[in-house]
Amino acid sequence: MPDYAKAFPNSPIMHVDGDTQIACNDLPGETVRCIRKKPKLRVVLRKHRDVVFDINLGLGGQYSVESEQSDFYNTRDKKLIRPKTQVVFSEGERLHLWVSRTFMGALLLKHNGKLIARYEPNQLDPHTCTAQNPEGKPAPLIVSMQLPHFDVLEPIQTQLDKTTEYYEKKAQMIQKTIYVVEVKDWGKEIPLQIVKFLQNGGKETAIDDDGVLTRNWLLSQLIGTTESIYHQREIVKDLISTKFYLKAFFRKNGTKVYHIVFKGTAGARKIIKASRYLSNNSQVISITHGTGSFATTAHQSWNTLKGSVGKGTAISIIFTIGIDLAEWLKAFQTTNSGDSDSKFNLLDLFTTVGLDITKGAISAAATEVAVSGILFITSFVVGTAGLPFVALLIGTVFIAVAVSTGIDFIDKKYKITDKIGQKIKSSVEELGRKNSNDYSPININPIFLAP
Repeated sequence: MPDYAKAFPNSPIMHVDGDTQIACNDLPGETVRCIRKKPKLRVVLRKHRDVVFDINLGLGGQYSVESEQSDFYNTRDKKLIRPKTQVVFSEGERLHLWVSRTFMGALLLKHNGKLIARYEPNQLDPHTCTAQNPEGKPAPLIVSMQLPHFDVLEPIQTQLDKTTEYYEKKAQMIQKTIYVVEVKDWGKEIPLQIVKFLQNGGKETAIDDDGVLTRNWLLSQLIGTTESIYHQREIVKDLISTKFYLKAFFRKNGTKVYHIVFKGTAGARKIIKASRYLSNNSQVISITHGTGSFATTAHQSWNTLKGSVGKGTAISIIFTIGIDLAEWLKAFQTTNSGDSDSKFNLLDLFTTVGLDITKGAISAAATEVAVSGILFITSFVVGTAGLPFVALLIGTVFIAVAVSTGIDFIDKKYKITDKIGQKIKSSVEELGRKNSNDYSPININPIFLAP
């Protein structure tokens, strides 16, 4: 049993006489579990971790949260919830839960009974979670999924409604994790000269009235494009002087499939060794984008989005964090007065980073769909004469930049980022009101956001 008095000399509740044993619980109603070794027992209620779900995706139906292994506390119903027991909540309702520092496994988020996401609170900052100090407050976990409706997207939505897993994917595709440590570490590691360069590349350098096409924005497009080509460098080497075209084939069962046919000598290539592949073949799907099949294109765009979101160490992700950090630092230094109501605090930074990364992921997925459609049409226009691979490479870069620009302009026009950011901040502010002794507006830094 740990020596709490020695470990936490400034915590009076941990100082007991030699006849008293300390046992720690984190949640109201938990059963005290310990091996009694002393005549007296003091039960200490440590501070829990707050978990907030705030979802508004326009899906209707019901959402539910349940745990795999551990109990959690539902503040709405004031009940301790056992594993495998669902807590149901409605869209637009803010569900506030408590989890213990010894919480194991994951919280499962479901929509109409189907799993759409899982979260492991105590895997995000295991040091804080396992600390025994009862007065230390673990950082909150905030899951905020918001999808404003826009009439301009209605035709796309109508098409997507026909796919079987649309609703589940719609909820999944806009989640993104941000580890606070990533932002803090990069703040220390970015050279001062680069920070100053990025600080002066914000809105004041924009060449448009909406403040989208800034120097930093152009740099981020360049970095993202360079990284994308770098990851495909071997295929680029193989096909740089090759032409290709699509050709329809019918299987015995009458199903039409599309093959990508490469012209030239296949034996001279190291990776793309065959003369033709199915357009959804794993070896060529990165350049065909699932052309010829809406289902395959949707699947590929989904995989691209997950990959874009999940690669937390990717160069473009790191660069995005660096830009947001530099611009935030400039705003903080020029505006922040040091009081708790300051406009620019760490929450603003984490929210901005998360939303920018999410927009980048959605841009990547939308690019997959756009390139697939254009390639499908173009390939039949050029016919067997073939489309140069280098043209596809340049075209993909152009489309990617165009899609990213469009998303950023729509974001500015409809204030998407501002609206979602306000929803996240309102969750944090509510935590501050409910737990004024534990949080203040300036220091609530969620360890995880899911915009």
